[in-house]
Amino acid sequence: MPIYEYHCPDCENRREVLHMSHDALQIEKEIPYCDLCQVRYIRAMSMCTFNLRGRGWARDGYSNKLTPQNNPANKGNPAAVASDMADIAEHRAKH
Repeated sequence: MPIYEYHCPDCENRREVLHMSHDALQIEKEIPYCDLCQVRYIRAMSMCTFNLRGRGWARDGYSNKLTPQNNPANKGNPAAVASDMADIAEHRAKH
């Protein structure tokens, strides 16, 4: 069940509300009024707690593809680069 954060446009009073339904129309009907000035609250954008875990996300640099030429394990070893390039060509030929 989602928790929404609301703020009053007049007095900036804030409130969190737990809604029992995911139906947008039902949530719209349940928007509360400010306790201080009786103005209808506006839904506020609150900080997200979503966290990407594991490997393969943009913050891990997944888009920076590791090639035989920029692989740190092959640094200074042209034979290793050539071997890796041959392995890649062989793999592509099979698939």
